[in-house]
Amino acid sequence: MSRNYRPQGGGRMDAKQISRNRGNRYVALDPDIRSNYDDDDEPPTGGPPRRGHGGRNFLDRITGGVLNRRFDRNEHRDRQLVDSGSGFAKNAEVINKIRVKEGKKYDQTWLFKQISHQIEDFKPLLPTYNGRGDLEFFIKSSDTADAIRTISRRIVHRGSGDRIVFNVERATAPWQKLKRNEIDAINKVVDSRYNPEIHALDLKEFAMDKYFLDQDMHMMLNKNNVMLTVIDRIDEKYGAIAALNLSGNRLKILDYAAHLTSVAKFVKVLDISHNQIDSVEQLRKLHGLPISTLFLEGNPICESVNSATQYLSIVHDVFPKCSALDGNPVQPVATLPDLDEIELHKEPILRPGYYGPRGAREMIERFVMEYFESYDGEGGAVTRMRNLVAAYEEQKSQFTLAIMSLKDVGYVRYKDQTSHDIYIRQSHNILREDVWARYRSQRTVRGATAIAFALSKLPITKHYQESFMVDVSLVTTQLMAFTVQGLFEDGTIAKPEVNPEDVPTLNFFSRTFVVAPRGEGAMVIVSDMLYISAILPARLARYKIMLNKAATNPPCEQPLASTSTTSRTNEVTATGFTNEPSLEMKREMALQLSRETGMLPVWSEKCLSDQDWNMDRARQVFQEKRGMIPPEAFAVQL
Repeated sequence: MSRNYRPQGGGRMDAKQISRNRGNRYVALDPDIRSNYDDDDEPPTGGPPRRGHGGRNFLDRITGGVLNRRFDRNEHRDRQLVDSGSGFAKNAEVINKIRVKEGKKYDQTWLFKQISHQIEDFKPLLPTYNGRGDLEFFIKSSDTADAIRTISRRIVHRGSGDRIVFNVERATAPWQKLKRNEIDAINKVVDSRYNPEIHALDLKEFAMDKYFLDQDMHMMLNKNNVMLTVIDRIDEKYGAIAALNLSGNRLKILDYAAHLTSVAKFVKVLDISHNQIDSVEQLRKLHGLPISTLFLEGNPICESVNSATQYLSIVHDVFPKCSALDGNPVQPVATLPDLDEIELHKEPILRPGYYGPRGAREMIERFVMEYFESYDGEGGAVTRMRNLVAAYEEQKSQFTLAIMSLKDVGYVRYKDQTSHDIYIRQSHNILREDVWARYRSQRTVRGATAIAFALSKLPITKHYQESFMVDVSLVTTQLMAFTVQGLFEDGTIAKPEVNPEDVPTLNFFSRTFVVAPRGEGAMVIVSDMLYISAILPARLARYKIMLNKAATNPPCEQPLASTSTTSRTNEVTATGFTNEPSLEMKREMALQLSRETGMLPVWSEKCLSDQDWNMDRARQVFQEKRGMIPPEAFAVQL
């Protein structure tokens, strides 16, 4: 029973609850508490006690018995670890060692942030990579180690889709234990050097403290066990320090000092001058401290740089917020916010889409509605072949499809496996280009008949037009390019016999069309590029939020002149994509603007050309820029 015991209410204990329960469960072993449940207080049962229980009561068996056996086993294993060693290991602590299989594939900062989001008091020690590429680090607290064990496979790496596995085991620490009197002496000296008025801790030339000299103790801060004991004291009493002085301690390897990043998270002033730090790699181990004032002079690393600019660049690479270096003011580097922390409401204004010149919206929306009416439906295999063959240019049109493009959806199962198998046979596999490059020509369909036939073989679909967003990216006299993106269902999921009250099982698509004008009010597809993807729940939620935000803002009517990728156009017509005036009309417009403004006709023509031959806009721009127009533009000086 004890092996399967769970807290009241059932279910698995939350990782944060486990990590914050440090010491709470030991109360079951407290003799003052257990005395209330002694066997003598129990009424006689009328029979001998059951073997193995010794007549203990139920609570004692559930708590004390389980914990006693567990602690006995742990102590036995720890003694075995120590006894199996020799020399150094005989005087080592036994702590928890965490191993992340193939941890080198993941950014360490990202991984530790994910763990700290789920576990309280996460303080990793000595993170390193072994020969197999596994990430290894130590945890002193057994409760934190237990909590890490519970979140194994709960963290998912978005780039690869891997579920992070944590292996936890007991291991001897790579440092020697200090004696009790040595720990007490270190704590006494640390306490004596704290200034509560300014929240500063001065550990300058720590080993030369008078108390150590009087006790004939050699407590150099460059000893690993001394550094850890000092940091433990900071964690225990001085976690809110704002300034820390570690100068003059012969520090060279900062593996153990790096533990400060988990303990002293508010330090803004750091003095590590006059030590033996000789490489950027060592300095980078302190990355994460919010340092604004740094003293680094007197270290070999300062002598190895060639210029003040290089020196400052090294410092800002580790401490980007540093605004004072060795007593001199410096400009901190601009830092970008963490993309994972950006909320959607902080992003730029979202609009329904950009349609370009006047008349384009009506033409594009009519095209999109007619196209997808023929494309969708249970009879899509027939209607695509019959109706869409006329939508593509007979000889020069081409169609491509891609379904394997994003790593983060690689582990998301496509909703309809049969549909996925059909798509994948036609898809450009962007993630495995080395495999599919030789088949590239076979993945491009050319000509109207071949394209219509290929489309008829794709799964039936149901596109949700209320999810569509359209952006026009190119307009010339002979070509127009626009992208339609949105949500859809396909395969058996899209069949009409599915209960209409069911929640849609959605996928994402993005389709880029390049079209050319053809006759009265018509256009023909020259290029059709279809991208399909399964969609993560979080991405689906963000897309819906984006649609809601876009609906509250008007569409962008005109692009910025400096960034527009469209050609100068002012109207889409039935016979083409522009309605540029004739040469005779241009001359008349230039003369009219010249009479109204006093500018020479050649300058009036330039003004009109810059404004796509829109007379009203040209007049407006003239009034706005009048003071900036050179005098030679006018026939008579104004």
